Amino acid sequence: KRSIGDLTVDARESKLRKERAARFVETPNHAVLKKEEDDDDDGGEAIVGTCRRLEKSYFRLTAAPKPEDVRPRDVLRRALEALKLKFEADQNYAYARDQAKAIRQDLTVQHIQDDLACDVYEWNARVALAANDTDEYAQCQGRVHELHRSNPRSARAEFTAYRLLHALGTATNGTARALEDVVFYDDDDDTSVFLAHARAVASALNCHNHARLFHLHATAPSASAAHLLDACLPRVRRHAYAAILAAFRPSLPVTYLATALGFLSEADCRAWVRRHSSPPRFSDDGSLLLLSSSSSSTTTHGEEGSRR
Repeated sequence: KRSIGDLTVDARESKLRKERAARFVETPNHAVLKKEEDDDDDGGEAIVGTCRRLEKSYFRLTAAPKPEDVRPRDVLRRALEALKLKFEADQNYAYARDQAKAIRQDLTVQHIQDDLACDVYEWNARVALAANDTDEYAQCQGRVHELHRSNPRSARAEFTAYRLLHALGTATNGTARALEDVVFYDDDDDTSVFLAHARAVASALNCHNHARLFHLHATAPSASAAHLLDACLPRVRRHAYAAILAAFRPSLPVTYLATALGFLSEADCRAWVRRHSSPPRFSDDGSLLLLSSSSSSTTTHGEEGSRR
């Protein structure tokens, strides 16, 4: 044992603290989805929880967890089902996020990596996407990817596709690996609509087929897939707008432009054009975008470069 001030720290506790500190060290490749950082895996022997409370707030561990503070598997299953029902009723994401993180922590310190762990992380990932919490989603997605290696299940193809959509949307160096996982998917579920959709998105982006991409966004196989595609739309929309401006003179029907840029209404389209054209001019009734030889998009290379 060794002492730090008035606190005596044994070898095991010292090792655990070093491992926790290592989580905050930046790695050269932060483009790859990180392993779950907030579940406080102490790397030691699994404990068996005895806590029977369904609700428990999340707190980052600063010492080895005590069994009486950790819920066992059967309680965690009931806690997850209760959380799903409560979230469906009140849509309180802040509460759901806190409770889900606490469930994940209890799973981790007990080394539970079965179908229950998959259910928790998959549900948490979908809810985080719906709330536009991309950091929480990325943590869950990384853990789901690991869990599916040892727990084959129907959602594997879905989340393999999500990994690619996330990589495409963030334009990171992890895109190539995620694309490889989708292209060479090694399961009987290769015909999954999620995989087919992700492959089509990758192809549309590669070919700069803007119309196809907007269609794939509108017809995404799930709300989660559509949320992930949202990240691609701004830069795709700017590229499409620049191409359309170069092709049309002297005016452009706003109805056509709204459809071509994937807007649900002409009003939304006009509002977007006002932010991205200099200067935008519309006909008196707002049905035409009036173009001149100097009409152009205000998109800059710097804007696009920040997403690459």
